[in-house]
Amino acid sequence: MLKKVFITTMILIIFLFSLTGCVKPKPQTSEELTKIIVYLTDAPDESISEATLKVASMKLTSDSTNIELLSNYEKNFLTLAGTLEKIKEFNINEKDLKNAKISVILSPTATIVEEDKTKNISISSTEMDITVNIDSISAGRTYNLIIDFDIGNSYNSSLEEFSPIIRAWTVADTEADYRTIEGHVYDNSDLGELATPKPGRVVLILPTDNSTVLYSTITNKDGYFKFNKIKLGPGVYNIGVAKSNATFYYENDPDLGYSYYLARYIELEPATVQINISIGDQ
Repeated sequence: MLKKVFITTMILIIFLFSLTGCVKPKPQTSEELTKIIVYLTDAPDESISEATLKVASMKLTSDSTNIELLSNYEKNFLTLAGTLEKIKEFNINEKDLKNAKISVILSPTATIVEEDKTKNISISSTEMDITVNIDSISAGRTYNLIIDFDIGNSYNSSLEEFSPIIRAWTVADTEADYRTIEGHVYDNSDLGELATPKPGRVVLILPTDNSTVLYSTITNKDGYFKFNKIKLGPGVYNIGVAKSNATFYYENDPDLGYSYYLARYIELEPATVQINISIGDQ
């Protein structure tokens, strides 16, 4: 009798284990995954009219993932000033973003057009990693990963050197709206038709403490600028005009902030879509 009970019990245990083995793990729903939308932008240089680079490879890597963003991508990056170009969209478990970075490999030469002269400039460093801050990323939300090729500070005209500076940051999509902001830079906008436009000036959007550059573009021959469908979270920002030839990114003085390199900046309210900036003779 005991032997029969033992055999029956063992058969039951084996049956239960076989059932357990057939149960597939619950897949992660789309609501639990994080959506990442990747964009390119550029901080321009007022002294050059073209900066063409070839990105041999760009990947988002982490401890557990490797996602190709670009391959053999060639572009005049100055055309990205003041706008965003979408290059990738994917869903991912936010835990798979631990120690995330963007790995970039560039072709060895940049084509620069300066004062109507075309130059082939050797790139000092063709391979680099850019850390991505994912501390604030949560499951089930959408985030914009913005990659900025800072041409304005990568190219040194006097030395004819190109040392690539690339930045990356994230903006939560549910907190950010596409915004288009346009206007003019004048010596004095109060003069109306007598105001003198300021062509070739770098216009910047910054947080209110001027601690970093979020977006930048450059004015045309009429002093006109436009930020086209950029992502900004809620709240007030600053919009300013850099001093001519100011290397406002890498020479930032921590005591003075970026305002030291600005000819003038003013508040940019959430509802502002058109604004003119007067900078006098600067």
